[in-house]
Amino acid sequence: MVISPRDPHRISMTPDGNISVSFLGKNNKRQLMIMDQQGIPLKVYRGGDNVESNTFYPLGTVCDRYGHIIVTDWNNDSVHLLDKNGNLMQYLLTENDEFSSPSALALDRAGNVWIGNAVGRIRVYQYLS
Repeated sequence: MVISPRDPHRISMTPDGNISVSFLGKNNKRQLMIMDQQGIPLKVYRGGDNVESNTFYPLGTVCDRYGHIIVTDWNNDSVHLLDKNGNLMQYLLTENDEFSSPSALALDRAGNVWIGNAVGRIRVYQYLS
């Protein structure tokens, strides 16, 4: 099978086998696509309510054991927490947190999310209680 999103940045897999990929859409706007293992699109996420669709710039994406999808938004200095269907649950980080250009993500065994940015800073957050 060959799936060909334009200019993919990051790929992650949910516990139920769906795939999350940040890429450049046909409209030349960055987006996050959730697809099944056959490459059939299930949802395209273009940013939350507080984000203009033309500024959303997803880079890093990871999935936790509950199926949540976490995605960085480079242009809006934010990190979005999505449910397993690709719907926004909340912002984990916003521009008010003074952490610019988040781009990299990782999860540890304790359930913390590690967020890295373009200038080499890393922050660790416990995002689920």
